[in-house]
This record gives sequence, C-alpha cells and structure tokens, in this order.
Amino acid sequence: MNFKNSFFKLSLKAVAVIFFINAFAIIDSNIRTFEYKERADQYASWHRNPAEKELHFEKEKLKRKKVVDKLFKAKKINKEKYDLELENNFFLKEFKIKESSAKYSYFWNKKAANTFGGPFILGKQNLSAEALSSKKTWVMELEKKKIKFKDYMVD
Repeated sequence: MNFKNSFFKLSLKAVAVIFFINAFAIIDSNIRTFEYKERADQYASWHRNPAEKELHFEKEKLKRKKVVDKLFKAKKINKEKYDLELENNFFLKEFKIKESSAKYSYFWNKKAANTFGGPFILGKQNLSAEALSSKKTWVMELEKKKIKFKDYMVD
C-alpha cells in the first residue's frame, strides 16, 4: 500500500514539473514574440517617419557621448582614445540612420513569426502576414533605389 502511495505522489510531482516547464516555455515564447514585434513596429514607424529615427539615434549618440566624457574626465581613457570613441560614435549614428528600416522591420517580423511556440503564441496568425507585408515594403524600397537583388537575398 505504501509503495502505491509513494508512486502516486512521485508521478504527481513529475506531472507538475512537466506542466510548469511547459508553462514557462510558453510564457517565454510569448514574451520574446512581443519583444520582436515591438522592434518590428518601431522600425516600421521609422520607415514611415525617418525624422523620428534620426532623433532616436541622435539621443542614443548623446547618451554614449556622456559615458565617454565621464571616462575621459575620470582619466580612464586618454585623449586619443576619447577622440576615437567620439568619431566611432558619430559614424555609428550615421550608419544606423542610413540602414533600411524596412529591412529591419521585416527581419523582426519574420523572427516573431518564426518563434517557437505553436498555437500558444497570442496573435501568431497575423505575424506571418505582417512579415510578408514588411518584406514587400523592403522589396519596393530596394526597387525604388534601383538596387539589384535576387529573391533569395531578401529571405
């Protein structure tokens, strides 16, 4: 009798552990999907409004400059390193502004659509359609700029 009781308790614990592991996996997949979707929406917004994108990266550049200024004032970096960091900071901002927002919107939408989670991801059905829509936007941008590409290059 004692054996059956302990086997039942052990089985119940195993089922509970499996349930919680699956629940955490589903929650994690949903959180990741929503983060990816937020990034995709941000880049889509920047595609429609490039001035907003420029403002965002200008603020980011100023934050990095403050960090470099503090390091320089604390004498943790020399003048040469300070100048190099400021130059890198400037070129990083310019690079991010010139990068295609439509491309990154597609990338993050595709990543959100392909996140593991099966039917348990909320809104999963719409994600594939949004990824396809953002891909079309990116392709139109490439065609407008007269950049030659093959289909496999935009997947």
